[in-house]
Amino acid sequence: TTKASGGGGGGLATILGDTVTYWRAVATWLRGGAYGANDSLLKHKLPGDLLALRAKVHVFSLCLALRLWDAPHYRKSSYAADVRDNFRNVAIPGTGIPLSVLAVNKTLTTVFLIVGYPLVCFAASVAHARRASSGTTTIAAAYREQLLAPRDWFSLWRINSRLAAWHSLATRSKESGSWHEYAMENKWAFLEKGMQVGVPVSPVLKAPSKLCIKHRNEEGGMGIYFYKNALDGGDWIIQEVLENADAVAALLPADAPLSTFRVMTASRMHRLSSDKKRTGHRDVEPVSCVFRAGRAGALTDHSSILFDVDLRTGTVGRGTTNRQLYQLG
Repeated sequence: TTKASGGGGGGLATILGDTVTYWRAVATWLRGGAYGANDSLLKHKLPGDLLALRAKVHVFSLCLALRLWDAPHYRKSSYAADVRDNFRNVAIPGTGIPLSVLAVNKTLTTVFLIVGYPLVCFAASVAHARRASSGTTTIAAAYREQLLAPRDWFSLWRINSRLAAWHSLATRSKESGSWHEYAMENKWAFLEKGMQVGVPVSPVLKAPSKLCIKHRNEEGGMGIYFYKNALDGGDWIIQEVLENADAVAALLPADAPLSTFRVMTASRMHRLSSDKKRTGHRDVEPVSCVFRAGRAGALTDHSSILFDVDLRTGTVGRGTTNRQLYQLG
């Protein structure tokens, strides 16, 4: 949980004021307002330019989800279809209800954005203020951050996903309909490209063409599944299970899943050659790194402790978790 920041003090008046600011910004952006349409509102109502900028990015991205709703997506037929797929295994902590339920249709999502989201943020702020180790975190301060400028894993993930969807649509080829590099989000397209150009990728089993999996103790045509290999035009990538290297395994429970280091990079490959010479920057450089230490008994490191890794020293820092978001039922 992120400690609340941005000031704001306590009191119902602050909470109501921030809610009204949120509603006003949402109304402007849902009516098609430009990205900068709420600059004066947010700068006037929120203390500090950084908080106003974070609020601008976050709230605009929430509205962007609705503006992109029916637009084509590089993974699915529409942005909404991709949201429903991605939200099947995540829930609002403590509810156990898959978030995909809230994305059934655009009307329901709009109502949730206007009414439900502030209520969820208020409940989260009450819980956070009660858990805070110091007495300086008020409900109002926690609510302001959660509603307008959250820094939790889920919120940042969704900002990134909406931005990627928007950017992919803006850069999509009008002639061919190609998604360019966004097509690499398809796991099989990525593996195929890696094998073609000689980039090491996770090994793929070329045989069998079709795979039959049976439960050992079911009958009557039940407990039997068939999978066609992607190499032969099917939908399934068939691979052996990879194990952690000894040095990594020594840090984990005995039955932990494959645990990975995720490195985020920034690219300047779009720059002109003359600009490259002038700036002297590398074309691609790392921005951040996280070590996903898989939990005991988990199938993948989506269930993990997430440790920040210092890019300069390689030191593994403090860890956090997103486990609460994957608890369904």
